[in-house]
Amino acid sequence: MRKFTWIILAIFVVAIAMPTVLRATDITYTLDMAVGPGSVMGTITTDGTIGTLSAADILDWNLILNDGTDPSVTLSGPLSGNNSDYLLIGTDLTANATQLLYNFSGTEVTSILLFETSALGLSGPFLCYNNSSGTYACTGITGLSSVSLDTIGGGAHTVFTASTGDDVIGNVAAAPEPNSFALLLAGIGLVLGMRKRKARGLHQAS
Repeated sequence: MRKFTWIILAIFVVAIAMPTVLRATDITYTLDMAVGPGSVMGTITTDGTIGTLSAADILDWNLILNDGTDPSVTLSGPLSGNNSDYLLIGTDLTANATQLLYNFSGTEVTSILLFETSALGLSGPFLCYNNSSGTYACTGITGLSSVSLDTIGGGAHTVFTASTGDDVIGNVAAAPEPNSFALLLAGIGLVLGMRKRKARGLHQAS
């Protein structure tokens, strides 16, 4: 019984400690936005860099795209399925401890953040962010700052939302309060204590 108790406690301690270790390095931003009649939901994980992000700073993504007409498509990065690729050019993608932002009013001529299945180049389902000054027009409309997506690919059903300014595209989910962990551990201790007393009572009765 004592060995079982220590095993359970060890499992919960590791489970609680691991997210804390990960948060100290990587940052996962949650996306939940409407794009025209469609939507994008999911996560983008970075290496924790604060400020301007480069391509090397994006570690993983898991994005559910829906263009409002066709079935949803999930684009996953190397750590969560690896069925897609990404392209980041320019300095318009930035991050802080709680938000992931894209500057749709950036002045760089070459600026884009693109997640796409198959070969990059709008040949498959994609999610794309671009500024109006860029040479990349994800919607097919030159000079339009937008977030756009297509769950078919090739521009067949592209939907978009025009955007301006340094806009938030992802937020860090709130970490559980320390009090929640304390209550969890207290509850586990109570359950284990009750089991131990019950086992002791059965032993004495026999």
